[in-house]
Amino acid sequence: DWSEPVLQALSAAAGILGAALARGEMEQRISASLAREQLAAEIGALLTDEPRTLDESLHRCSSTLVKHLKADVVRIWHMDDRGVLLRSSPAAGRVARPLPVQTVRVGEYGIGRIAATAEPEVWADGIPELWPGSLTAAEEERLRGGAGHPLTKDGRVVGVVTMLLRDRPTDAQL
Repeated sequence: DWSEPVLQALSAAAGILGAALARGEMEQRISASLAREQLAAEIGALLTDEPRTLDESLHRCSSTLVKHLKADVVRIWHMDDRGVLLRSSPAAGRVARPLPVQTVRVGEYGIGRIAATAEPEVWADGIPELWPGSLTAAEEERLRGGAGHPLTKDGRVVGVVTMLLRDRPTDAQL
């Protein structure tokens, strides 16, 4: 048997706990939102900075994504003018040996599939063959998770960005 004052105290404590949890969740949302805004601002500044080659600009964007997302490898692919081939920019990240620049056809390998379907993919336990030789590179670097996302402009796919990780991707990284 609980007395009325004890029940009221428990109810008040539950309310305080609920408010504290809600505040913590809100603080996490605000922090994540600020981090996304900072990332967007840095990428925007990189793309509007002094003229550079496309590869230089994309590599700098990849490096910024590695830093903000704590990714092991980020690689940006851009579509050729005919919309048939995707060419990688130099990858950024923490790998023992540099990944060679690659070209794949739209629809081929994981990169081409993402471009063809315009659908993002997430890999939690194993990375598919994204480009020729990617499975060997992933095994050598112990990469086992990541995500690929189409880059679009005016509703048209213009490239693909991939993030590769040694662990499963977290919600914050996605």
